[in-house]
Amino acid sequence: MQRAKFGVVGLLLVGGVAVWQMTASAQRIVGPLPPGSESFASAKSVEIHDASGQIVLHGDLVTSEETADEVERTANLVAVSGNAKGKAEVELGRVGGTVSNQEIEVEIRRLAASTSFKLVVDGRDIAQFTTSRSGNADLKYTSKMSATK
Repeated sequence: MQRAKFGVVGLLLVGGVAVWQMTASAQRIVGPLPPGSESFASAKSVEIHDASGQIVLHGDLVTSEETADEVERTANLVAVSGNAKGKAEVELGRVGGTVSNQEIEVEIRRLAASTSFKLVVDGRDIAQFTTSRSGNADLKYTSKMSATK
């Protein structure tokens, strides 16, 4: 799994001296889905849980685009309380009508800073992650699938 912090970099001119400024953005996590992950083809919900297991963000997946080769499903994640928000996107690659690979991308904003959370799809734990110092996270998990229609 790769972890990288992304930020916005700017150049300020202060008293005739150039000063670099960097602001924390999102914790970016890229990795494989856990072994044995089931297909997201019929997944209905995406949730973010805190360390105590409470749901802090949730949303329902709906098909936003479908072709012979790919299905894209999206969900707007809304906070149970507070002003956190996010969005999730599931992409299913197909070959001959069979799901051959899948990917889930989740973008989260304004959760508690530097805090551990869990990504949950249809009640199944997918991954644990930690938000950035600004309470953000960008997640991307992928896997190849065995034959699933």
